[in-house]
Amino acid sequence: MRKALQPIIYALFLLIVPCSGGFVKMSLGEKINNGPPAPIEISASEKSNQDLATTLEASKAPSGPLGLTATAASEIQINLSWNPVSGALGYKVYRDGLYLMTSTAATSVPDNNLRASGRYCYQVTAVDTAGRESEKSNQVCAEGMEQVLPEKKMDAAATLSISKEMRDKGRVQIDIEFDSNKSVVKPRYHQELKRIGDIMTANPEWKMVIEGHTDNVGGKDFNMNLSARRAEAVRAYIIEHFGVSNTHLTSKGYGMSKPIASNKTVVGRQKNRRVEVAVECTVKK
Repeated sequence: MRKALQPIIYALFLLIVPCSGGFVKMSLGEKINNGPPAPIEISASEKSNQDLATTLEASKAPSGPLGLTATAASEIQINLSWNPVSGALGYKVYRDGLYLMTSTAATSVPDNNLRASGRYCYQVTAVDTAGRESEKSNQVCAEGMEQVLPEKKMDAAATLSISKEMRDKGRVQIDIEFDSNKSVVKPRYHQELKRIGDIMTANPEWKMVIEGHTDNVGGKDFNMNLSARRAEAVRAYIIEHFGVSNTHLTSKGYGMSKPIASNKTVVGRQKNRRVEVAVECTVKK
């Protein structure tokens, strides 16, 4: 009986006290407190969720670097720089999608292992103290700075020597090389092409053809197309810069059909990758 009346007796000791927002419930003898509210107690499940969120935040990999730039310093060096990442212990640099090097703390590094002038693309990641690696940065690309060699002194004797070779043999080989699968005439060879332009200017009755040749690396069609593009690039440069008539200078690609050395050796293949100028009409000696 006494146990059954306990809830009723306890209810009689509670008061309903009006307040500005409604009513609050107080026990008898408790004073009204107009001070700041008591701290909110967090349940065990809520605290567990907060701890989990904190743990997940701490386990995240660092942010990827921003502001990556690439600037050519020479034919074989490109300088990279990027904005620092807070909390990063170091950075990994990738070139053309492949890992290149690791930089500890520094946010600028040189890539001076380039084989030759060409186009290279870079990305960078940040690595924190736990070894976590960020996503890759923005991609930037740059081309190695073309090295312009000092021009060779061109005298009348040199030009006459080339003219004589063309009269005697009907052709002369041009000292020019191209990057792999490229047909761009590099500035270092402009002076060499000036010889041909000068000879054609001095002999306006001559008609010549620029011949492109390759080694046997790659398919027949590929090499035929590559040799034609290179020969045409040489022809276009001579016509544009030396006023040669386009009806007096043509181009043709022969691919790997006319080797002058064995393609079984590195030296032989190098000799076969060439550009020649041939006299297309009869020249009086």
